[in-house]
Amino acid sequence: AYLGVTTATGNTVILPPLSNEVYVSLSGSDFNNGSFRAPMKNIPMALLQAVTNGISNVYIESGTYLPGDGLPATGTGILITNNNINFIGGWNTTFTLQSGKSILDGTNVLTHLIKISNSRNVTVSGFQIYRGNANGSGNDAHGPAVLLENSTACILSNIIFMSNASAMQGHGITLYASHSNFISVQGYHNYGPIDRGAIFLNGGSA
Repeated sequence: AYLGVTTATGNTVILPPLSNEVYVSLSGSDFNNGSFRAPMKNIPMALLQAVTNGISNVYIESGTYLPGDGLPATGTGILITNNNINFIGGWNTTFTLQSGKSILDGTNVLTHLIKISNSRNVTVSGFQIYRGNANGSGNDAHGPAVLLENSTACILSNIIFMSNASAMQGHGITLYASHSNFISVQGYHNYGPIDRGAIFLNGGSA
């Protein structure tokens, strides 16, 4: 169905219908419905739109997404708690070619850039992930780039994570109580006080 949105000037704009994708662009607006011609701006809002409408694919245009500019100002950047989601970055401006990567920069403010929790069959691909800062306690002390917890049959691929920090093990990616996942990523210069590597398996297996 078409969606009518009333703008700040009082005009009603009829947006095109959704298909099986929700689109995100830094030039988009959360007043949009996430269709190809009316992309949203904030990634969590696009994910909510997809889940609400039973849509499997979220496509993110290349660009740098920051706290308060495409990502939440604090906490976790992107929280995925649903099954069967394909979360694909790196698209060009016309969403016709996955030609690069979408940059998620936590600016040392966000605890996790991506957190996948209690989910199955989630694919995340086409991102560069920078400056997550997991300086909390429990699982919030691990996995500043990606925290995968209690999840199975997920795919992390075509991801570069750099300059992330954690208070405990897993200075980039942490898998907690997660099984049968596929991981194909590259990590550089991630750090923390405990030398346990960029990827940490805790109570599970890849």
